[in-house]
Amino acid sequence: MSSEVPSDGISAIVAVEPLQDEATGLALGVLQSNVIEDPWPPESVAEVLSMPGAFALVARHAAPDDGETAGLAGYVICGRAGDDGEILSIGVDAALRGQGIGRELLNAAVAHLFQSGAEAIFLEVSEDNESALALYRKTGFETVGRRKNYVKRGDGSQGDALIMRLPHPSADQTQI
Repeated sequence: MSSEVPSDGISAIVAVEPLQDEATGLALGVLQSNVIEDPWPPESVAEVLSMPGAFALVARHAAPDDGETAGLAGYVICGRAGDDGEILSIGVDAALRGQGIGRELLNAAVAHLFQSGAEAIFLEVSEDNESALALYRKTGFETVGRRKNYVKRGDGSQGDALIMRLPHPSADQTQI
């Protein structure tokens, strides 16, 4: 799956693709540590991705490979168990935000999860992450719960996370 985003040529998306090798996995860990306040330890990324039903997609950009993030613009890590899919972590390089990369990754992940048999997709997001909330709501996710003090911030404080759900498009919308 490939996509182009109008830009200055440096941050254009070249492709959204499955994570396929260990070097890209290490680069994903570096990117994650640069884009979220409480990144997973690298061994946790590898552990999650080794679980049945887990996968990651990465977005590459046209900028030269910096050697550290291997040209990654963003990533999404997902899992599926039973009828439920889950967006476990998603992030876009801060310098490349606002160009549709997160939307492209989210749409690709949602499509993959539904195609693999998920009846609904869940995610958790900090209640004060307005840009992420707007993206998820625009995609059709609805808030179904709250986790108190779930989000760890870089300054040591904690905040609430909203639990959001996206039903399969063919699901009966009267049931949640």
